[in-house]
Amino acid sequence: MSSRPIEIIDNLNQGRRVEALLVEDPDDEYIEAADKPVPEHHHWSWEWKLQQELKRGSLFKCFGILDTDYEPQGLMLLNYGREYLSRLSGQESRLLIYLAYTESARGT
Repeated sequence: MSSRPIEIIDNLNQGRRVEALLVEDPDDEYIEAADKPVPEHHHWSWEWKLQQELKRGSLFKCFGILDTDYEPQGLMLLNYGREYLSRLSGQESRLLIYLAYTESARGT
């Protein structure tokens, strides 16, 4: 798991830009959001989704976003490879990156 600083827009605070961390290949602790009693995404079973992608032999990448308090703020799963090809005129058969799943924290 690696991370790098980014800026995100905080829609709960007049759209102000705030610092965050982009997490590449988040670990199980991130995915399960162990510090919360019931993660907001518990019904999605991200672990199951990742296992299904592995079984399919998909090429994929998972990313997460942490706020400045190191609280998970989002997850996304990107697929890439020969199964996703452009059909646009002039760009036929070019490889695409497909956003398979995304989730963001909801405001209160």
